[in-house]
Amino acid sequence: RRGDRLYPHGGTVNYVLKTICNNRQAQMVLLDTGLIITPWHPIRLNGTTWMLPCS
Repeated sequence: RRGDRLYPHGGTVNYVLKTICNNRQAQMVLLDTGLIITPWHPIRLNGTTWMLPCS
């Protein structure tokens, strides 16, 4: 949600994007940290390397 603090670096959520999906369903992945995102949302692994969860 907007205003949430991000762990571990203390950033703050500024925007939340809502996307319209077919049949109101979207494929999601659950990361070890508990974060649930789409497989195509870029994440930074170990603070250095950018990757997509689907790879």
